[in-house]
Amino acid sequence: MRQQTVATGAVGGVSAQSLYVGGNGASDAHLHGDIDQVSVYAGAMSDREVRALYDNS
Repeated sequence: MRQQTVATGAVGGVSAQSLYVGGNGASDAHLHGDIDQVSVYAGAMSDREVRALYDNS
């Protein structure tokens, strides 16, 4: 499913570009496999935040 949204980027910018997971949208190239547990965050995460997510999964 593809959904067009406007989001705030990691550095505070705004983007109306589509988000593609497993492909780039510009070609027919795409991931051959499964993607599980996708998460999108409002900005960049610190090393500590990433580690906490990894340790709690």
